[in-house]
Amino acid sequence: MMSLSLFRNVPIASAAAATSAVLFLTACSSSGIQRGESTLPTAAVPAAPLEWGQTGSIRPDGVSTKDLFVGEFCPYCTHYTNLVQIYQNGTFKKLGQIKQGINDPIGTWVDSHGLYVANGFSPTVTQYSYLTSTPFTYKAGMSLPQAVTTDRQGDIFEADGAGYVNEYYQQADFVVTKCSVVGGGPSGVASGTTGENVFVAYWSGSVGHIVDFTDFDACNNKVLGVRLGATGGMAVDKNDHIIVTEPTNGAVDIIQPPYKTVSAHLGSGWADPTDVKINAANNRAWVSDNGDVVEVYYPSGKVIGSIVLAAANTAVDGSNYVP
Repeated sequence: MMSLSLFRNVPIASAAAATSAVLFLTACSSSGIQRGESTLPTAAVPAAPLEWGQTGSIRPDGVSTKDLFVGEFCPYCTHYTNLVQIYQNGTFKKLGQIKQGINDPIGTWVDSHGLYVANGFSPTVTQYSYLTSTPFTYKAGMSLPQAVTTDRQGDIFEADGAGYVNEYYQQADFVVTKCSVVGGGPSGVASGTTGENVFVAYWSGSVGHIVDFTDFDACNNKVLGVRLGATGGMAVDKNDHIIVTEPTNGAVDIIQPPYKTVSAHLGSGWADPTDVKINAANNRAWVSDNGDVVEVYYPSGKVIGSIVLAAANTAVDGSNYVP
């Protein structure tokens, strides 16, 4: 583990190409990206950043598409970190931080209702709708949260490493439906574009699978034909192409229907990709890789820029694509 947490940005190709998306990251590991890009100086950090919930803190309008949220968890670092940091997108000026409700932020998601953080150690999912509000906490039925997503109705799905997926209604802490994932612990979850399908990535031993819950209310499901290595986080694009990381194989896969084989890869040269998310326009993606976050064009995987951190496990921007 690194004892020093680094933050710097790689300049986007041009000012016109710079994104104004929010980026949410959670972190816990060790090393810097080595891709040869030039970097700007480390962003300045204020002496006393504002806390979530303080009067007048950061932004009054809730989750913004112009902010950058960085969640870090590193219990073994010299400076223990367990929070979500808030930066201004583009300039990366530090605006504040979120500590309330954060405890091992391992998964993140954004929709029109706000920011969701899956906290592995709590175990909870916390939802942040406005910067001046207390986060809503989902905890019923959770054991080991790994990932969180929502569908177009705003229903919440928590992928639990104990071997199941829980569904919740907005701002209601009770399990609507619990579906078991037979054969392994889920690492990622994503809703399909039809509003009916829920895809879940899981792995056992060194073999990864994706199960398609075709009717989640009834837990009807089928294991897709594609075979992977150990899986990480996942997303779905507007064409129902599944995007999933393989940390141990150093790959980010794009899997098209009928999901029998890997159709393409999102970029290459990944060291330990743990999560991937895409924006609403479906033209950019964020890959959490070996403790860093890399912004790439989707689906080519061409690198736009990168953020070097102590460790990042997951990232999602404010214009996140919700199928």
